[in-house]
Amino acid sequence: MKKKIIIIGAGIAGRLLEADIKHSYHNCEVVGFIDDISRANVKILGKIEEIEGVLGRYKVDEVVIAIPSAEGSLVRRILMLNLNNRVPIRIVPREQRVIRHNDVQYQAVRELTDEDWLGRPPVRRSINGLEKYYKNKIVLVTGGAGSIGSEIVRQLLELKVKKVVVMDNSEWLVYGLEQELKEAKVKKSKYELMMGSVVDRTRTEEIMKKVKPRIVFHAAAYKHVHLMEKYVGEAIKTNVLGTKNVADAATRNGVEKFVQVSTDKAVNPASVMGATKKIAEMYVRQRRSEVTSFSIVRFGNVINSQGSVLPMFSRQVLERREVTITDKRMERYFMSIREAAQLVIMSATRMTQGAIYVLNMGDLISVNEVAQCAIRSHNLIPDKDVKIKVVGRRPGEKMVEELFAKEEKRQVRKTSLPNIWQLQNGSSGSRQNDEVVNNLQQMVEKPQQNSKIIVYLRTMFSTLR
Repeated sequence: MKKKIIIIGAGIAGRLLEADIKHSYHNCEVVGFIDDISRANVKILGKIEEIEGVLGRYKVDEVVIAIPSAEGSLVRRILMLNLNNRVPIRIVPREQRVIRHNDVQYQAVRELTDEDWLGRPPVRRSINGLEKYYKNKIVLVTGGAGSIGSEIVRQLLELKVKKVVVMDNSEWLVYGLEQELKEAKVKKSKYELMMGSVVDRTRTEEIMKKVKPRIVFHAAAYKHVHLMEKYVGEAIKTNVLGTKNVADAATRNGVEKFVQVSTDKAVNPASVMGATKKIAEMYVRQRRSEVTSFSIVRFGNVINSQGSVLPMFSRQVLERREVTITDKRMERYFMSIREAAQLVIMSATRMTQGAIYVLNMGDLISVNEVAQCAIRSHNLIPDKDVKIKVVGRRPGEKMVEELFAKEEKRQVRKTSLPNIWQLQNGSSGSRQNDEVVNNLQQMVEKPQQNSKIIVYLRTMFSTLR
């Protein structure tokens, strides 16, 4: 008995897929297509909105999404329209090779990943332009063994840099990255992995002097909101004082470009973590140097980064446990690690002093919808095969994240770079920012100061709970 397949997308990719199946897979039968546009000589069974009824009528064994340029929102919509069935939904790879050359084969069709229904197709970047900018430069990445830092490292190594230097305080992550680069047969002359914490001013200075980088990507930070509510002093030390240490060392050692990796949680901060990242933004933005240009890149949640909600959902689904969410009304921005790192690297090619670059994160997505899609993408039915349980918000968590503060929205303008916005420079009070950082430094040097620090932060940010 033949495997019955329906293809979503009757464009060139879908028809090439049908031809490949007919030619090479005699145990499979393409029943027809689902597409919102009627096409001559193509059997269209219905529109995307009608998909559930179509699947019921034709009793198919598999659905294949054959739209290589599909946004995550479309894939998510397809999943949400199929919450009441278990028909496997697979996809043609969303890769530039497939998009540019219509290289579509059934053999390459794969299972859905989180990036398929949350992310976007890869941005076509000007490799030549980026290679020209980074060629023969030494680049330092703090937190370079973490999720985002290590992806920045991987992409930099493709751009003919002279050397990428990683500074990270996690022995385990540094070891893992070392093994990965060895297995990838990356030349040892192209990278150096160094243990060190940005909190250690002496070590930070030592590394900066030894490496002499032209560009610094500062990705080292504590990012777990609920943990930093408990460990306030540690959040200050790493996210504020660590940023100060790296920025100051960059100035003293002739770094040309300093890029701080920030977060949407710095906007109207409701948490200690968000407040520390906002203060770090303020400190970096007001830095002035004849040699070093300082800028900030701000973005939201990164899919499958360490501690991301997505791996937790996947584990819960695979183990058939309840998928736990905090609140059905909660909304978040999501972006793939690959795209986030790519846009951070691209933003560094601009030299606007004190600029904040904000990555276009797409639409806000309901956490409840994310949980439903995580379950359905494993060919299971939400709240039937796997339950969704609401456990309540954790300390410091916002209901809805923001990319811009109200006063910043008037400053936003597009850049020539795809999916990157820029906030026009504004006054950030150099002396006042230095005073804030100095006050926090004095507080964390004394024991049991958490409550005093929180009171102090609340005087700065009325949004802090």
